[in-house]
Amino acid sequence: METTVRPFGWRDKIGSADGDKVFLFENVPHKDGENTLTATSGLESDTITLLRVKEPNPEYELKNSNVGTGAVNWFEGGEAEPLTLREGYLSVQDKLGDIMKTEAGGKLVEGAIDYIGREMNMNIGKGMLAMVKNFTLEKIISMAGSRLPQGALPMVNALLQQIPAPGNKHPEEAEQMPHDAAHFSIYDTIGDIRANEQGKALLMEFTAGFAEKLGFPLSEGMLALFDGFTVNQLLTAFSKKLPEGMENTAEEALQKISKS
Repeated sequence: METTVRPFGWRDKIGSADGDKVFLFENVPHKDGENTLTATSGLESDTITLLRVKEPNPEYELKNSNVGTGAVNWFEGGEAEPLTLREGYLSVQDKLGDIMKTEAGGKLVEGAIDYIGREMNMNIGKGMLAMVKNFTLEKIISMAGSRLPQGALPMVNALLQQIPAPGNKHPEEAEQMPHDAAHFSIYDTIGDIRANEQGKALLMEFTAGFAEKLGFPLSEGMLALFDGFTVNQLLTAFSKKLPEGMENTAEEALQKISKS
């Protein structure tokens, strides 16, 4: 069924589209002050009035929130800690669209959508995703509120801080410990390791071992969210919550599994 959107009182329509429930119209002109838009479909119509302002209204700011400062129960002692922001690397303060331009970030978002759809019975279509691509991930997580675990914000930020931002042509390269390339290593991605039965079993064993330390549930389905990350990136992201020497322990176990 065709849906037409036009500003109230204008004869020229903004555009039209066929779809189901969600209709996306880009580059809709807004003048300063009130803008009234009307969507029509057959005999049905709906109207919204938007107010374009030069400065944000402070009454709409989220008060007394942990957003942007970590989350209680994520770090020792139950106190919030400022989020790490490493220049040249992604963070929850980046827009969803920019995060999805990277391979690891794209896989993280796609995996999260699949997980939310499966575990929370919420269908997130391409139209809805396009609507929030210019939102920061921090904003999206704050909008989700209590529907997400309390430690979601700092955990996601710690992961994103391992991904070079688009345009970062000289990312830091951590020195790798000697390893046999014919066997798995902490420098291989979770996705590649999970594709191997022995590797997947080992990852689940490790997951069960430190999920409690992270204060965050890590099921096999959630582990798939990290397919674009190397084991080393995960260990680095969660280093504050894991025992010292975890890299050596994981490397020793992975090097026993052949890739062939």
